[in-house]
Amino acid sequence: VVIATNPVGEDSSVCSLNVVPDKPGVDDRAFVPQDKFRDLEHPQGKGRRPIAIVPGVDTQPFVSPDKFRNLDHVPTSMKP
Repeated sequence: VVIATNPVGEDSSVCSLNVVPDKPGVDDRAFVPQDKFRDLEHPQGKGRRPIAIVPGVDTQPFVSPDKFRNLDHVPTSMKP
């Protein structure tokens, strides 16, 4: 039995849940057939697009440090 209760109100729902262990696993088929991505991977009339892989760690910040200057006046104990 599964009971779901609405935390805001007083409503609740009750239902039975049956688990059948001898059934096959989760359907892992794709929602979109693989061949639909062919033109993205191999544009028409062109070969494969090369992907530049640069090893290492990206040390560039995502946000400019200048954006944080407005917080400099906030005491350290108040910063999260």
